[in-house]
Amino acid sequence: MPQKLYIVSDMEFDEATRVSPDAPLFDAIRERYKNHGYELPTLVFWNVSKNI
Repeated sequence: MPQKLYIVSDMEFDEATRVSPDAPLFDAIRERYKNHGYELPTLVFWNVSKNI
């Protein structure tokens, strides 16, 4: 499994940041990794938006 993941984005993913009202997306991802016996890798966000 990778130890680091690079996420290249324009950072416009607000609509997909929750899987339920009580569970932020990254908590759900971390839990899925854990349930399969893996540790969540370090996530590095690379903002490619022109509006910085």
